[in-house]
Amino acid sequence: MTENQGSRSGDDRPSDVPVGINVEPVQTGTEGAGGGTGGTNQVPQGTTTPTAEGAQRSPSAGLGADTVVGTTRSGEPAVVLFKPEAPKFGGLTKVGTDQWAPWTGGKPKADWTELENTDPGSVVATQYRPTSITSKAKSQAYHIDGLTNKFSCTSDLQTFQKKVKKHLVDHGMDTIAYVTSPTDPRQVVSILNQHGLFTLEEGCMVGNDQKDSVFDLYSLENNNDAKDFLLASVDADLEKQLLDDCD
Repeated sequence: MTENQGSRSGDDRPSDVPVGINVEPVQTGTEGAGGGTGGTNQVPQGTTTPTAEGAQRSPSAGLGADTVVGTTRSGEPAVVLFKPEAPKFGGLTKVGTDQWAPWTGGKPKADWTELENTDPGSVVATQYRPTSITSKAKSQAYHIDGLTNKFSCTSDLQTFQKKVKKHLVDHGMDTIAYVTSPTDPRQVVSILNQHGLFTLEEGCMVGNDQKDSVFDLYSLENNNDAKDFLLASVDADLEKQLLDDCD
């Protein structure tokens, strides 16, 4: 910043940014007649400001596209803002000026193009997917943290199903538990409640086919985290059996 450029102090962090979404104020805009800048935009952590030679492009950790805002005196881009790609089974919430947060979770349509309800009205903080590497690692740790009381052959199955479903819903991972109904292809069913409709071999075949054909990167990450959560929620004997029987 030159001595003629205006500055702005204080914390410009939006008050409604979900936990795990990091932002930092960055000067943007063109220089005006009085030497000031055009204001301050909130930019995801990891986005760089321009040097004297022009704007630097710094990829964020996640999916998305860069958007150029403003120019320098030499006509180069002043700053590159990062907008995450919208999840196929979820959406983007605008949480500040030029700041978006992706979220996932919900029941998919039978054709697996999007969610049945694309506007759920409310999204809990644990459904959001941070784009910075540090916040993403912290978020993942909660996703894969298994149940305190491990499930065993003598445990109550219905109680276990309810606890697993709640964890997947709360953390935006429940979409991956749905499969196309074997009795009505116009419907999807949750494997958590309707596992009796499939043999182990059939369930694995259907799940792998859906993973390969309809999941986006967010869903693939959720699928991996849900598997780790399940393995961490059963006792050692069942964990070994699951590892032996399933990919």
